[in-house]
Amino acid sequence: MRSVPSPTPTTTPCRTHASPLAPTKTWTPPVTTPLCQVQITKGGRITALNGDRATFGGNAQSDGAGKVKGQQEYQDHGPAQRQKVKSTQILALTCNPQRTQATIFGRAMIDGQGSHLFRVDVQDLAEPGVGQDTYRILLDTGYDSGTQKLEGGNIQIRWTDRSDPSNPASQHAVMDRPSRRVAMRGWGVRPRSGARPP
Repeated sequence: MRSVPSPTPTTTPCRTHASPLAPTKTWTPPVTTPLCQVQITKGGRITALNGDRATFGGNAQSDGAGKVKGQQEYQDHGPAQRQKVKSTQILALTCNPQRTQATIFGRAMIDGQGSHLFRVDVQDLAEPGVGQDTYRILLDTGYDSGTQKLEGGNIQIRWTDRSDPSNPASQHAVMDRPSRRVAMRGWGVRPRSGARPP
C-alpha cells in the first residue's frame, strides 16, 4: 500500500499592528462634522509604537455644508519602518462637540507612490500641547504609530464659525457684548454717539 505524502504546511503572514483600514472591496468614510478645524503647528514630533522617531504636520477644515479640505504629512525616520506619507486628498473630518478630539480620513502617497487610505486621530488637551496632546496615524498597509503624546509641536481643534448657534463659544460671544449694543442691533439701526435707548 502506497503512502500518501502529507501536504506541506503553509502559514499566513500576520501584521503585528493590524489596521482597521486594511484594504477591503469597499470603504466609506464617515460623515464630516461641519465647522471644525484642526491645525498641527510648531513641528509635531512623537516616538512611534515601533520605537522610531516620527514627525508630522498639516491641517484640515470643514465648512458649514460639511465640505472638507486640508493636507497631512507624516514621516517615520526609521530604522524600523522608514517611510514618508503625504496626503493627496482629505475625505472626511470628524470632531467631538467639545472640540478636544478629531479624526481625519484621507488618501496619501507613501514614498511618492500609490494611493493609500489613512486615518489620523488627534487630541487637543492642553496649551501648549507637548506632553498632553496626542497623535496617531494608521495606514492601510498595516502601519500604526499608536496613540502617542506629543514630544514636540501643538495640536489645536477649533470651531471655524463662532457665530454658528451650535457653537457654545458663540453664546458667550453674544453675552459678552455690551447690552446697549445688542439692543440697538435689534432695532436694525446703528447706535449714534451719546444716544440712549428709551
